[in-house]
Order: sequence, then structure tokens, then C-alpha cells
Amino acid sequence: MKELLKTLTSIPAPGGNEGQLALWLKNRVKRADIKISTDLQGNVIITRNQTDKINTVLIAHMDEVFSVVRNIEDNGFIRIQLAPGLSPRDVYGHCVLVKAVGGWVRGKVGSIPNHLTESAQERVVPSRRELYVDIGCRSRQEVDAIGVRVGSAVVFERVFFENNGHIFATALDDRGGIAAIVELLEQHGLPPHVAILFSVQEEFLLRGSIAAIRSLAPALLVVVDAMLAFDTPDLVPYCPVALGCGPVLATYTFHGKGEAIGVVQKPHIVDFIAQLAQQNAVNLQLGVYQGFVTEGSFSQLEGKGAISLEIGFPLRYAHSSIEVCNLSDLEGLVKLLQLIIDKEVVKDLMQLL
Repeated sequence: MKELLKTLTSIPAPGGNEGQLALWLKNRVKRADIKISTDLQGNVIITRNQTDKINTVLIAHMDEVFSVVRNIEDNGFIRIQLAPGLSPRDVYGHCVLVKAVGGWVRGKVGSIPNHLTESAQERVVPSRRELYVDIGCRSRQEVDAIGVRVGSAVVFERVFFENNGHIFATALDDRGGIAAIVELLEQHGLPPHVAILFSVQEEFLLRGSIAAIRSLAPALLVVVDAMLAFDTPDLVPYCPVALGCGPVLATYTFHGKGEAIGVVQKPHIVDFIAQLAQQNAVNLQLGVYQGFVTEGSFSQLEGKGAISLEIGFPLRYAHSSIEVCNLSDLEGLVKLLQLIIDKEVVKDLMQLL
């Protein structure tokens, strides 16, 4: 799991640029008994060659939070536009990668030295319009020569290390979810009633998977994503979700900022999953989230509708340059997913409706 995570987090995949990660995944999971396809949006869809009717879909998104180049100034500095999911405080002063022709260029989001910061400005973060990236170029022509242009993607520089079973890395949201599904597939194979969907543009508009969901028409969606942890000193214990305490089932998610979207889980479904976990010695945490949603919010409404289970791993520092998860939580997540997608379990779950 650790080496898989290291590889997955090393591959930049901003919204609209998931192709490199998609190709790696297709090569990794390729085997004789499964079919791998890519739709026009870029979603990777994995099914058995000989399938029953698909009634269950496991989803994890390939993309990560990102920015885009909006202007290249005459002096070689690059102005950026933050995409949804990022605020100026998330990127200010951090190291980044800028998409160029043939690869990625390292750079840094500019910041004012403490020596030159007035006391009244010490806690002030620059506005979105003030943010810029320094890649060491002295003119617009030098930037052009590298192959950076307006519209080029910008992501966080890659970081990966482990301390005491905790993984500190870039883009664990949602490479942790992808890793859990890949481990599940490699350890247990793919049941004929289940499809895997590695989706695009979740961080951008939450709707990148909709066309694929529409074509698969499942009755059960299992959205495998990062779930916010509240176990750091600076967070009020709004909800008792912590690293090292097992996978998380979200019972309530609501965006609360702009569009009214989310998932409210039916109590008897929560009870069913909790009992399933308990009977199989899987520690399960229950999460309630305001200001947080997954792609299950829209996907559950496609076609005739579907049960949307939002299940994942606890994550600290979401949408920052270094996120933190726990390996044992991911291992527990693999076990829980194996239990949930069992054909008889899915049948029992459907009978609860």
C-alpha cells in the first residue's frame, strides 16, 4: 500500500489533465478477465469481460486541486487563477509545479519576507488577484520558451514521507481512495456485478463522472473518497473522526456554500453498514460534514436514482500542499469495501429500501 500510494501521489493530475494518471492506472490493473475503457470525458471504466448486470459501482476521483495560469507578465512572473477548492492561504508561499510543453516546471508562489511585513499585515493573506508564481524567468519570452502559457495547470510540488504509520503526501485526496480500490482489485478480483470508475474533474465541478454513471446505471454507488478528520489542535471537535481509528461512513454531507447539494444517509442503511463492519472486526467511524461533499451528491440522482454510500479514509489538512492519512485506515477501508460489494450483501442492502 505504501509504495502504491507513493507512485500514485507522484503523478500530477489536475482537472482536465488526468490522462497521465489514467494511463498508469490502466497499465497497472490490466488483466485478462477485465475490460478497461475510457469515455469522452476521460473517466476510466473497469468491468469484467463476462459480466452480470452491473448494479454496483466503486468510484474514486483521479484529479486533484489545482490553479491555472491566467497571465504571464513582461517580467516573467506568472499570475494564477485558483480553481474551486483552493483559497489564497492554501497556496501562498508554497512550492508548485507548472505545466509546460513536455513536462512540469518547478516554481514557488511568491511571498513577502517577514523582514518587510508590517505588523498590521502579519496575519493578512494576499487576495486571489495578487497571487503569482516565480519559475525563475526574467521575461515573458523566457516563459514562452519553456512552454508555459495562459491556461497551463498549476499543482502543488510532490511530497511523500511516512512517520509512525502516517503518510504525509501531496494529493492523498483522492489517491488514497484509488489505492484502496486498486488493492481491492488485486487482492480479490472484480465481481461480475461490480464496475470500477476512476473519475475526472471531481474537484472542479463534481460532475465529471455523471456521463459514466448514466451509462452504467447502477443501483448502488460506493463513493470512495477522503473524509475530513477533526483530530488536530486547531479544530473544534465538531465530529469525532480521527486518524488511526478506521474508515469513515459519511451519514450527512452538505455543501452549504452556494449550490445546495449533499447526501443524507438513511438510518437503516447506516445501521446495516455499521453492523456489517462490527461483525467482521472493522473499526468504522461515522462522519457528519458541513461544507463538504463528494460526487455522490449528483451521481445518486442519475437515471432511476441510486443508493449513494460515501465511504473513505480520514484525512488531515485536505486541499493543502501536504495531506496526512494513516495506513491502517486504508487497510481497513479495503476490507470494508470487500464486504460491501459482496453480491449477497448488495442484495440484502437493496431489500432494505
